[in-house]
Amino acid sequence: MKMIPSLITICSLCGTNLWAESLNDWILSKIQADGQLWKNAISRVDGHGLELLQSSKFYVPFFLELPSIDGSLTERDAGLFGDWKKLGDKALLPGGYILRLRFKAAPPLYAMSAGFWNDDAWHSLSLGKDVQIEPGNAWDSSNSDNIYTTLLAGSRPQLISYNQSGEVSHHETFDASALDFEQRLQAAIAPYARRGKPVLEMISLAEYLKQPDAAWRAVDTTGQFNLRNQHQRADEQDRLKQVGQLTRSKAVSGLTTSTATTSQTTPAPKPPPVVQPLEPKKANEAKAVTPSEEPTSSTPWSIIVVLIVAATGLLWLLAKNRK
Repeated sequence: MKMIPSLITICSLCGTNLWAESLNDWILSKIQADGQLWKNAISRVDGHGLELLQSSKFYVPFFLELPSIDGSLTERDAGLFGDWKKLGDKALLPGGYILRLRFKAAPPLYAMSAGFWNDDAWHSLSLGKDVQIEPGNAWDSSNSDNIYTTLLAGSRPQLISYNQSGEVSHHETFDASALDFEQRLQAAIAPYARRGKPVLEMISLAEYLKQPDAAWRAVDTTGQFNLRNQHQRADEQDRLKQVGQLTRSKAVSGLTTSTATTSQTTPAPKPPPVVQPLEPKKANEAKAVTPSEEPTSSTPWSIIVVLIVAATGLLWLLAKNRK
């Protein structure tokens, strides 16, 4: 009977992989949530309104186009949307960018350049959840127990290391008002900073869907550029002209019909599902800018074999116990 807990553990770990979310699924969920937000704003559901979306400091639409919905815009909303559309035609990249942080020994963390954006919301496919991380203050970890370390800013800066299950393995808080704050902070960061930083890359959603061999490239966060406005760079504008426009319906269609899912060049950790505190972290892999790595969501045969063996073992043990 001692084998039963082990077999159950094996089954649960395999189940985690079978249910893992693909990059396509995650992007699609973001676009669908954005579409529903537009519908709620037009219908003024739960206090939503177009004027609130337009004036929000955190919302960047995936697509500046009205979703199909019963009813029509009020005259006031029609004016608001018209003004917004004129501005958006110049400043908005339809669909936005997919951003990723690639670490040396772990799967990438992903983010989108549109939606409700606060510059530190990233997603882990291996953990299947959104986490909070500051891309500019993250370091690789040479320790097999710690995947990466990040510094979260605030009134009390926090240095946090995460393991392969997305759990906090080290947490240190600093008093920003202390006289020796800078010295203590730099001393704490130094061991991690020597291990190198992950690679921050991007690809437009249009390229991701239309050009499977398109290259991920470095994000330029110098001077006037940030994680939202990369498409305003001259080199990006030339690249995007070749891709063509992307609409919400084309994006949804491409994501639901494409067989591409995230692939990783290094083995991905397979953690059991965990409940994460405010800042769950995700593992990433880092390497030089390479051609687009498309997702792969097919179930490995080895996992199916393990599940069959585990189930057979459970049945055999139960039969033996009855005898």
